[in-house]
Amino acid sequence: MNQFKNRSKHIVLLLPLAMVIAGTLGWLLLYGLLPSLYFRWYPLIPAYFISLGLLVVTAMNYYSKSKPSIGLMIYLFLRVVKMILTAGFVYLYYLIVGRNMTATLVTTSIFYLLFLFVETSIFFRLGKTPGTDAPSN
Repeated sequence: MNQFKNRSKHIVLLLPLAMVIAGTLGWLLLYGLLPSLYFRWYPLIPAYFISLGLLVVTAMNYYSKSKPSIGLMIYLFLRVVKMILTAGFVYLYYLIVGRNMTATLVTTSIFYLLFLFVETSIFFRLGKTPGTDAPSN
C-alpha cells in the first residue's frame, strides 16, 4: 500500500475515468446501434459506478495513509459492500421504474464486471513494489 500513497494523486481519477469511458461507449452502443435495448434510465448506471469508484479510491487512499496494515482487509470489505449496494441499486430500480429489467440487469452486470476488472488491475499494479520479491526459504 506504500506505493498507493506515492501514486494516488495520479491514479485517483483512473477508475472513475474508466467508468466515464465505458458509460459513453455503452451509450453509443445502446442508443446508436441497438436502440431497442436502450432505456431512459441508462445514465444512472454509469453515474452510480462513477460515484462508487470515487468512494472506493477515497477509502483506499484514506486507509493506506492512516492504517496501511489493514489495506487488504478494507479492499475485500469494499468488494462485499459494492456487491450489496449494487444489488440494492438494481432492486430500487425495479421498485421505482420496473421496466426494461433484462436490459438493466445485463447492463449493470457488464458495468459491475468491468468495474471489478479495472479496479483489481489498478490496485494490483499499485500494490506491487518494483524490486521487492518475496523472500525464498
